[in-house]
Amino acid sequence: NRMGLAAAMRGGVVTSTGQPASAFAVAEGFGVLAGLDALAQTAAPGLWGRLRDRSMGRPRGDLQIGQLAVAGVADDDLQWGMNVEQRTTAAASMLRALGMVERIAPVILVAGHAATVENNAFAAAYDCGACGGSSGHVNARLMAAILNDPRVRRRLSAEHGITVPADTVALPAWHNTTTDEVTIDPQDVPLAHTVRAAALREMLAAAQRGCLKERMPELPGVAGTDPSDAFRRASDWAEPQPEWGLAGNAAFVIGPRSMTKGLNLRGRVFLHSYEPGLDVDGTTLELLLTAPMVVTQWINNQYYFSTVDPQHFGAGDKTTHNVVGDYAVFSGAGGDLRVGLPWQGVFREQPGPGARWMHEPLRLQVVVYAEPEDIVRVLDAHPHVAALVANAWIALAAIDPRTGEAYALERDLQWRGWLDQPMTANAREDEHADR
Repeated sequence: NRMGLAAAMRGGVVTSTGQPASAFAVAEGFGVLAGLDALAQTAAPGLWGRLRDRSMGRPRGDLQIGQLAVAGVADDDLQWGMNVEQRTTAAASMLRALGMVERIAPVILVAGHAATVENNAFAAAYDCGACGGSSGHVNARLMAAILNDPRVRRRLSAEHGITVPADTVALPAWHNTTTDEVTIDPQDVPLAHTVRAAALREMLAAAQRGCLKERMPELPGVAGTDPSDAFRRASDWAEPQPEWGLAGNAAFVIGPRSMTKGLNLRGRVFLHSYEPGLDVDGTTLELLLTAPMVVTQWINNQYYFSTVDPQHFGAGDKTTHNVVGDYAVFSGAGGDLRVGLPWQGVFREQPGPGARWMHEPLRLQVVVYAEPEDIVRVLDAHPHVAALVANAWIALAAIDPRTGEAYALERDLQWRGWLDQPMTANAREDEHADR
């Protein structure tokens, strides 16, 4: 197939360049082809990118989940792979955290996100922050493989009370945040689900068009909503602002989807599903407050400081950067290593008096649909998380599922009333239905 051919070609080039004589021959022989390729990418980056993806596809390695067996070494000492018990625990934790414990659909789409950018030293800033600045596609493939494992499904039912129907399939996908395209690899679709997968692709294509209409006018230099410009930006190695990434992030909502369903949050709010009724022992709430909430605060801080002082806490101008090794940049021909994000990631124009920013520097507002006592219990057990509230790095609010009353947690870790009108997830769902 195309991906196999691309992998073979890359492998051949790498192997041939390992010998002194052949390396010189490869450089000389492919120089003309590389020049023509560079000319095409410069003249028509959008068309070049589509032809490249169509002919080569994306690199895709084999996925090895099982633990390695090494003679004379105990399984507990091996850090590679996951046994069935670990896979089951991971699947149960994810499904319960998302509230997916019953009425599971015939198709589960497990999507990771990544960006497509060219000639960009800050490419990792557009990829998944929770994945260490890498693509989330491999994570999606791993979890889909776990959910499709018959042994995992049997243990989910027997040990966790979660029954995944036999005809349900988990499909891995990756969301390209630069073009808003969601790709499902054909080899991951079982024959019995071909029709459903085709319908899903049509819905995802419609969603892509809708997202681009909302997002494209916000990008600099765009005088309309032409989707082709998104593909050009993804393949143009002269484009310093291919997308806005997570600029504008301001809040994080942890609760049932019905709380925010039907609202236009303008891409400024992180969302995580949470059903407190399914979290009897509070372990899911603890996980959400100590992992996703902390990660979103990291992201928020990175954008915050890069905006309030782009020269000292940000990376300055992207167009003057030189890459140092494989890990950092400095401006121009020398100087100190730059931290934070370049101004092209947070400002619409070069910073200065009256410059317009894309990211409004606000500290993260977190809203949790859970009992206030349960939240405090987690903070008491994790002082480093409580410090985020005590030192005002985040503003934390709770909506009590029992009463709908909203409370804000002060810096002294005491609750006070937050909203005048009670709110419940069911009330938001009823309001959406009325619309």
